[in-house]
Amino acid sequence: MPQNVCETYDVDPDGDLLIILPVLDHPFAPWDSEKPKDLSEVDPAVGSASSSDEGNATPPHDTEEALDDSFATLHCSDHAEIESEGGHEDVPDVRFKVSSKHLALASPRYRKMAAGPWLGATIIHPDGYHHWVLEGFDKGALKILLDIIHGKTRKVPRSVDLEMLAKIAVLVDDLECHEEVEVFSNMWIRTLKKSLPKEYNRDLILWLLVSFVFDKPPLFKSITQTAILSSDNPIRTLNLPIREIIVAKIDNRRQELIGQLLDNLHSLFARLIDGGIGCRYSCNSRLLGALVQQMYPLRLILPRPPKPFTGFSFNETAQAVRELRSEDPDPHYVICRCSLGQFLNSDIDVLEKTAKGLDLDGDMQAYRVTHA
Repeated sequence: MPQNVCETYDVDPDGDLLIILPVLDHPFAPWDSEKPKDLSEVDPAVGSASSSDEGNATPPHDTEEALDDSFATLHCSDHAEIESEGGHEDVPDVRFKVSSKHLALASPRYRKMAAGPWLGATIIHPDGYHHWVLEGFDKGALKILLDIIHGKTRKVPRSVDLEMLAKIAVLVDDLECHEEVEVFSNMWIRTLKKSLPKEYNRDLILWLLVSFVFDKPPLFKSITQTAILSSDNPIRTLNLPIREIIVAKIDNRRQELIGQLLDNLHSLFARLIDGGIGCRYSCNSRLLGALVQQMYPLRLILPRPPKPFTGFSFNETAQAVRELRSEDPDPHYVICRCSLGQFLNSDIDVLEKTAKGLDLDGDMQAYRVTHA
């Protein structure tokens, strides 16, 4: 964009406030660039983590092109000034003309700021408007949200993709305007949730944010259950406003499940050594040998993996245990019908049935009230 030219959108042509959004070339919620965070300072039961090899379920989708026709360009006397490593720098920006009264009614954050010592509430710039610089948000998501706040409902899309929904959720969380978008967020989520991710990937993290910000307890429970069962480290937050307590609780439950699974495995191991399980000595020896030979390359024995079980997901570990072979290699030489599966699979079934997601109205209620 040429110097001194910026994009503008008149949400309210008679507005008294310009929201100035610096245009920064930062990817939204990048998956590959972030390593799982160390949660040892959040919860002593959670240890450090290493990077995950899981990739995106789907590539990011950018729906801003469909909104670009709403923006006009004009000559600006100045650009937004932001902090950088080298001090201050001018960057291109997008400007939204809005009503401060509408914004104050919809956004508790803005209302508190405008009533406090914020200089923007009293300074009128040479262009005749108050200025509020918002950093780090998507211009398409901000346009949709401001149209909702100002009652421009015909301009609000009836469907958005998951990428845009997550961008809107980031803004709603920051501006605290959950009630104003509820009708539209319900509509958007109802369409999108027909196809939820079944494994730990970027889409799952976006859904985690959406289900929390828009207060969807059944959806939040389903998404966190998938995260508990399929993540192999503390989940990544992708620079999104996902509370650390959520990350810690998900990983604690992952560790609990894997710990119980390993308890069952090592209990069987000890019983086979003591000879207190199979139908005869030769049966014990066969099962013990099969168990040790297959558990060792899976890093499940000698030594037993310690917490925080870095790199282990419950689903993958449980599947590996279900696939443990115990038959005699010679099909003509069958000693008995005892198998490792008959001693392990029922316990795995129980663990899978009891592996529930987090309860937004229970597990998170105290946190949500404290941090409202």
